[in-house]
Amino acid sequence: MQTLEEIDQKIAAMSEKNAQQPEQPKQQYEPFRPILDRVMVKRIQEDNSETKGGIAIPDKYRQQSNKGEVVAVGDFVTMGAAVFHMPIKPGDIVLFGEYNCEPFSKDGEEFLLVRVQDIRGVERLLVEQPQITAEQMEHIPAMGRA
Repeated sequence: MQTLEEIDQKIAAMSEKNAQQPEQPKQQYEPFRPILDRVMVKRIQEDNSETKGGIAIPDKYRQQSNKGEVVAVGDFVTMGAAVFHMPIKPGDIVLFGEYNCEPFSKDGEEFLLVRVQDIRGVERLLVEQPQITAEQMEHIPAMGRA
């Protein structure tokens, strides 16, 4: 039978042996990216705690928003044998079907996976095009003129 001192010595020897082993490097992963025609969406929480008339709505009866910001997109969309580029880009605001999404969490945040076919509409930020003056037009070479 072993004494307590012998057991303590074995435990100390084992912990020293474990401390001497080189630490394995952590594996690095690419950021999460949906595949095929899936879109990763972060739901936009809208304040619907009161009605327009000022009546408070209990949490139990509040409707979840089906609007979200696109975080990542898949590679392409297929329709039959045809393959199309993804019509949605990260940063777009989309409206999706209430029951057509797969919720999941990553790094403590809640996301949804939605198929492109289940997206009802897209909001994009308009980028203003610079206005070209007549003076600037003179410096642009004319196309098709000899």
